[in-house]
Amino acid sequence: SREIVMDVALAAKTGAQPGTRWLDIGTSRTNPKQPGRLLSWSNIYVPAADGAKIKHRLKTAEGLVYDLVAQATGRVVKEVRQSIRAVGVPKELAPLLGTAQDTHALEFVRQYIDQSDILFEIAVSIHPADRFTYFTVLRRQTE
Repeated sequence: SREIVMDVALAAKTGAQPGTRWLDIGTSRTNPKQPGRLLSWSNIYVPAADGAKIKHRLKTAEGLVYDLVAQATGRVVKEVRQSIRAVGVPKELAPLLGTAQDTHALEFVRQYIDQSDILFEIAVSIHPADRFTYFTVLRRQTE
């Protein structure tokens, strides 16, 4: 993890305000049956003030970052906004994911909004196409 100042490009992607301070937490997801091969990479951003309250727990805590933030701050997730788009694997993530740069991938951006309508967590995840399927069932409701 590291503290960053949200630049204009990252702010446009995440919905955060440019110039604000955030803790950037890099995380990976693996399949227990193939621990040497990452399924995805995520950068999770929390406001720097909240990050200072949870940073000491990041290496040992199990579970979700927003739960750590909730425990430390009293924030409650009111809403999660998610966008999904096709991207190429970024150059800096290709070695971590064990794939070529610009390989097809899905990028998920999730914004976590609290009970006061404040954006308090953002997750940007990259899933190489050969390791992830997004599956949805839509069902018509009858009266």
